[in-house]
Amino acid sequence: MPTVTISAQWVDFFTLLLLKPGSFEWAQSFLQSPAWYALNQLFTSNTFTFSLPSSSPSVIISDFSCFEPPDPVCLELLEEDAEGDAIDPSAGQATSKM
Repeated sequence: MPTVTISAQWVDFFTLLLLKPGSFEWAQSFLQSPAWYALNQLFTSNTFTFSLPSSSPSVIISDFSCFEPPDPVCLELLEEDAEGDAIDPSAGQATSKM
């Protein structure tokens, strides 16, 4: 099995690509290319050594299992009245600045 060195900045990215059947061949080929060697030289962080299997592993990874959805954030635009107090446009009420 060929081995490659992957810097810490790229480890999660290439781990996912190597686990997904649709991107396995591309990732395997790229990691063994001169382009990867040149790009990897730019990073000086910790490195990991990967053994590249000859075929894609038998795991199922959904597109949604690789990240957590962000917490909902509610942003409201507040307007200011003539005195500089914030006005909630949905309520029409002024709130004093503290």
